[in-house]
Amino acid sequence: MKKMISMITLGFSLLSMSHAVQAAKATYEIQFKNHWNKADHVAFPDNAHFSPIVAVAHTEKFQLFSLGNLATPGFEDLAELGRTGKILTEIEAAMKKGKISTVQVSEALYPKRDGNDLSMRITVTADHDLISFASMIAPSPDWIVGVDALDTFKDGKFIDAAEFELFAINGGTEEGDFAGNFSISNSPTEPREPISTLDHIPGLTEAFASVKIVKIK
Repeated sequence: MKKMISMITLGFSLLSMSHAVQAAKATYEIQFKNHWNKADHVAFPDNAHFSPIVAVAHTEKFQLFSLGNLATPGFEDLAELGRTGKILTEIEAAMKKGKISTVQVSEALYPKRDGNDLSMRITVTADHDLISFASMIAPSPDWIVGVDALDTFKDGKFIDAAEFELFAINGGTEEGDFAGNFSISNSPTEPREPISTLDHIPGLTEAFASVKIVKIK
């Protein structure tokens, strides 16, 4: 009888620990800073801006974007035109399947008008601990800046902060990937190419932005 009681107690203990991990959560501030400027980049159009940032907290079963993979229709629309409607529809479908817990969308950032800084907050949980976000470099053929699947929960606790330089990333859906081509009117890439970096192209070697992701509670 003692052995059975011990096993039952252990079972409740493990169940309680599991529930505690699932309930654990943290809120992060995404501190986005523009570095796109006339001195360091081939061109800085009068309407230079970053589209609304789409940020999600998700599991490993979801990808907002990933180097080497093809863009989804929603990501293509974000990368080419800065529109969020289609990608939010894809996100909603993933949320219904339990792959995403939280989505946040910022305002657009026009450096010449708004200054260089933008911030937003997102809440993660221990079982939806990955943060991804993307924003169009606008205008451009299909270029974005973003972070793919930052793991915020390591060794049983949430990380305090992470920092990244954000270089131009090619969505793989439109031609015109050369420095100074800040145009949205380019031929489609057929067939589409995998998402890739652009920092190997002369004139696109400097970061367009940076981000610091800080746990605030």
